[in-house]
Amino acid sequence: MRITFKQIVTSFLALVATWGLLWLGQQIYQRDVVRTPLGQAVARIPGVARAVVTGSGSDEAVGIWLKPGAALSSVYPAVQDTVTRMAGRALPVTIHDDRTPAEAALYNRLRFVVAQGEATGQYVAMVDQVDRLAAQAGDRAELVLGDNAMYLTLTDARQHRLLAVLPLNWGDRRV
Repeated sequence: MRITFKQIVTSFLALVATWGLLWLGQQIYQRDVVRTPLGQAVARIPGVARAVVTGSGSDEAVGIWLKPGAALSSVYPAVQDTVTRMAGRALPVTIHDDRTPAEAALYNRLRFVVAQGEATGQYVAMVDQVDRLAAQAGDRAELVLGDNAMYLTLTDARQHRLLAVLPLNWGDRRV
């Protein structure tokens, strides 16, 4: 049996077409069965204005925008629970906000205060210092201690918000 060049090319083209169809099917499956329903479920959580699921496989992530006045401390855990339940694993959740450069600079300063307060266990003093530094910068700070994280919201006079989730370290266990 003799194999011709035409047979090799035909076989190669059939292989490429099969791989292409499989890849296309996987992309459609990811969009219609995974990303779209997950994004819709997260968007239905009270306080979420918009949700987007990006990537696929190990690169999958969820982005959320909160409604004005929504409490980060109640919305974020609900988003994490919904994502974990529907995706079968924890996915990165990115919180989109409308922070100003001044709020970003203040947040960088406050991270040291929060780290020190957490390391020393001086949570009340930490909250007082965060409030004082935010007020000096013309912002209002809300720092809520949750089970697994601290939730920081900085709001300036024009209602721009910086939203941050700061994971807690309980002894040797990072949560």
